Amino acid sequence: MSIQERLNLERENVQLKKELSVLKRKMELLESNRSLNSFSQHLIDKMQAIIFIKDVTNGFRYYRVNDAFCSIQHLSRQEVIGKTDYDLFSLEEAEKYRRDDEATVSMRGDFTLREMVHFQGEEKIILQTTKSYVETSEGNQLLVCVSYDITEHIQKERMMESLMKDEQEAHQMMKAIFHKLPSAILIKDIEDDYRFYIINQKFEQMCNMPKELLVGKTDYDIFPKEEADKYRQDDVAATSCEESDPMLIHEIVTSPDRGTHTHLQTIKFSFTFKRKKLLVCVGNDVTLQYQMMEQLRDALSKAEQADTLKAQFIANMSHEIRTPLNSIIGFSQLMAEAENQTTGMNITVLSALIITCC
Repeated sequence: MSIQERLNLERENVQLKKELSVLKRKMELLESNRSLNSFSQHLIDKMQAIIFIKDVTNGFRYYRVNDAFCSIQHLSRQEVIGKTDYDLFSLEEAEKYRRDDEATVSMRGDFTLREMVHFQGEEKIILQTTKSYVETSEGNQLLVCVSYDITEHIQKERMMESLMKDEQEAHQMMKAIFHKLPSAILIKDIEDDYRFYIINQKFEQMCNMPKELLVGKTDYDIFPKEEADKYRQDDVAATSCEESDPMLIHEIVTSPDRGTHTHLQTIKFSFTFKRKKLLVCVGNDVTLQYQMMEQLRDALSKAEQADTLKAQFIANMSHEIRTPLNSIIGFSQLMAEAENQTTGMNITVLSALIITCC
């Protein structure tokens, strides 16, 4: 073997060693990647979320899926990997999924959507899916999709919305009833100098003032001091009264403009709501009943006066009539004793006696 051939052989050996070294390194990397891929597959298989990854550069073919995806699709991993949505779903569904995928890629970001889906052999469920566009260090373009079954969550959400709607409607109804009640209702904040906390429309009408000018005020801001002192005295006494044993008082409330006088039969009691101690005052307007009682008293007084006048009149008339009748009776008796006039005179005497006895 010539020297040149020997040199060439040595160079080939060196080159072969380099190639073997590179191949060994690649095999080590491949084995490392295989282990890493196996580990990452194990991790996503343990997750409850439905996870699937698509290869954007390869027609959005499925690159990796987890067990949850295979379970809900009733397919094995081998039946999914390398397929597209057009291979697995109906044309209509596949086209929708493709539009969502392309929209995510065009945004180069995340895309979240909620949709109702119906998998074979399963009831309809609601999935919330987040699709993320990812570029790997090797230049691969992937679409990472994570879906959660939020059916139960949505059902609870809708139930809560329904309950909240019912509660709001009940609150609105109670508010309407509160303002339409014929009783004047005033709730005071005991710990804030008995300031007006809540009032209804009847109380506004009684005061001839809107609630904007009443809420937050005290009796001393609205009424004369003498009246306010009386109200405060009652409030302090009623603070120790509970709903089961309220204070009952009768009072006359005069509007601040002194134009309206209202007779109230009021109950007052305290109660605590959300750590706030309040005094509830409920006044029933008895002005009409009071006026009717006054009219009844006037009518009774007038009737008694009429009875007195009638008795006096009858007594006077009895005296005036009795005197001449006595004379008639006397003369009639004399005439009755005369001959041939007995029957007629007896009738006259009898009639006169009847009149005098009445």
